[in-house]
Amino acid sequence: TDWPRKPDTFKASREQRSQLADEVERITGLVILVLTSHQAVRKQLKGKLNLAWANVYQDIGGQLDSLVSADFIGQAPLGVLPELPRYMKAIEHRLTRFAQQLPKENAWIIELRNWQERYLQAQQRCLPYSPMAKALEDFYWQLQEYRVSLFAQQLGTKNAISSKRLDKQWREIEALG
Repeated sequence: TDWPRKPDTFKASREQRSQLADEVERITGLVILVLTSHQAVRKQLKGKLNLAWANVYQDIGGQLDSLVSADFIGQAPLGVLPELPRYMKAIEHRLTRFAQQLPKENAWIIELRNWQERYLQAQQRCLPYSPMAKALEDFYWQLQEYRVSLFAQQLGTKNAISSKRLDKQWREIEALG
């Protein structure tokens, strides 16, 4: 952007600068919440593993790797950053109750893997910064919301989400490609 050259644009710039510290503090707080949760979940995933739980642990591990990559702060859209602690809470909640509903969990994992594979394949053939890339990014975050709806409904979702809505969104993505 250009340097402010008029008094009113200089004043607006200065006012934005004063909000910068608050924004940095807010984002730092979110990052601390996410990383603390990430560490707690990783700790739970370690140790002796019941083989019947392997699918669930693998799915959770993959989700963690995807959500909290080395550059997750820069990769997550600003509008999504505040949602990351809720996604982590959903994972924590899932870990406390998956054993009571293992058949359901395994069915959901198959569905989620199918979506994930389709997403990754489309992402590989997609040009960066294209309309399809933006649609795929939106789809990725909708998939995270879908996980919340499956595993921790009480946390609520940002917007209405279902398998049918994901199907519809996917058809729109395919139309772009």
